[in-house]
Amino acid sequence: MGPSLEEKYIFMPWKLTKMKSIVEKWQSFIEGTDGWTTAFCENHDNGRSVSLFGSDAPEFREISAKMLALMMVTMTGTLFIYQGQEIGMINAPREWPIEEYKVQS
Repeated sequence: MGPSLEEKYIFMPWKLTKMKSIVEKWQSFIEGTDGWTTAFCENHDNGRSVSLFGSDAPEFREISAKMLALMMVTMTGTLFIYQGQEIGMINAPREWPIEEYKVQS
């Protein structure tokens, strides 16, 4: 079972060894089969990969986004890019007040 709803969006630092282990697991699980896999780091249920796996600090955002993009394009499988990921979009800052968000009618 995964994290609770309250825990899901609280930043938890990643260790490179853990990330390498996860990538290796899902990149090799179809070896020796005629199967195909997918490659993605973002979706509508999770935060932005730059904010999660890299750094969204202004001085590191661009290089973090490029590093993640390079990692993804070298993976086996069909690559999926989530809206905004192609421009290195980051999570909205926590300090933004609710009034900053637009409501669509």
